[in-house]
Amino acid sequence: MDYYTPVPEILTKKYGLITAAIYGRIFRFSEEAKGCYESQGTMAEALNISISTIKVHTRLLVKDGYIKCINDGGQGRNFHFYITSKLETEVRDKEVLLSEIQTPLAEIQRTSVGDTENHIKTDYKRDKVLSTSDDHSNLLNSLDGNTDSGPRSNSQADDPSNGRSQDTEEQELESEEPLSPANDIQNPTSTKQVSGGRVSKYEQEAREHAKSLPANERYEL
Repeated sequence: MDYYTPVPEILTKKYGLITAAIYGRIFRFSEEAKGCYESQGTMAEALNISISTIKVHTRLLVKDGYIKCINDGGQGRNFHFYITSKLETEVRDKEVLLSEIQTPLAEIQRTSVGDTENHIKTDYKRDKVLSTSDDHSNLLNSLDGNTDSGPRSNSQADDPSNGRSQDTEEQELESEEPLSPANDIQNPTSTKQVSGGRVSKYEQEAREHAKSLPANERYEL
């Protein structure tokens, strides 16, 4: 009992420190013995105040319903005080009021601002990444000689034929056989390729026959 005396803040604001300290002293003994049997003299000595001050403030607390007095201290008996539930009810009501009114409003406001800031930052980062990706794609297309500034589609990227260079296509066109003469179109199998161009089957046989003749009898075609 000699280690602490609670001082309720509600009573301090309402009555002052002395009244709150007297209430705290009565509360200490009431918790231990279901009522305070401490004499007013002992209480005054513990709080370093006069007995008359104890009487004034205990009467005020009894009047407002924070404590009750079972006996008046007559016939040599000490006053018997005990704590009511009024202060506990006021504290609980105040906590409920703060939790239902002040706290939700503050949380909603913080949540709203926080969500707005997060959305703005996320959209900015996503737009920045997309813009950087498009610029990089356009740069690669310009280096490759591609006049199309737009990004390549997935089907174009997956098509292996798109990877062939222009030089490869030109070589394939050059390797194709030129159109045969009119007299060879009707009989495409009667011609074959020799160095320098395409000749008919009969011209080729004539050249081979000329090569088989002696040198002094050869003729040019």
